[in-house]
Amino acid sequence: MKPQTCCFCGSSPRMIHFEYNEHHPDYFRLRMLLAAEIETMTKRGVTTFLTGMVQGPDVWCAELVLDLKTRSANKDILLIAYLPYEDQAAQWNIENRERYFNVLAKADDVITLQTRYSPDCMYKHKRRLIDSSTHLIAVHDGGKGISQYMIDYALQKGRQVLSINPETFEKRVYLDQK
Repeated sequence: MKPQTCCFCGSSPRMIHFEYNEHHPDYFRLRMLLAAEIETMTKRGVTTFLTGMVQGPDVWCAELVLDLKTRSANKDILLIAYLPYEDQAAQWNIENRERYFNVLAKADDVITLQTRYSPDCMYKHKRRLIDSSTHLIAVHDGGKGISQYMIDYALQKGRQVLSINPETFEKRVYLDQK
């Protein structure tokens, strides 16, 4: 049986109404919901969390897993960072790069899928995250795009999916398709 593993995906902060404003009350509300869902996952036996380290929900969830690791009695919790390519954060601003490298330094493992960017690397990256997981937590407003692609791919693969809409905070649970 595959170990219980959860990965994350989400809308770019540019697509969420509070964007990069982490002082906005809705950012705190979303973060609290994500923290509660991650903790619930551990109570259901999920011990390994995978992050693609994309700006926004991927990094936020990774930070929440690291926080849970430090305050939890469950020492089996692991965070694994899957990078699509080596210089993923090269064009990010200084603050986001520091945050990115801080998470990578605390992760239990870092796996880089390819050396350089290629037009299909992000889709290969997302498929690898889903293929390596039993669960997906998505921050998704219902629009088309890479988050919807991941939800669809996860459902095709029979993964359990929880989606949280960052605009309405509505949660949607998709059951295993198997």
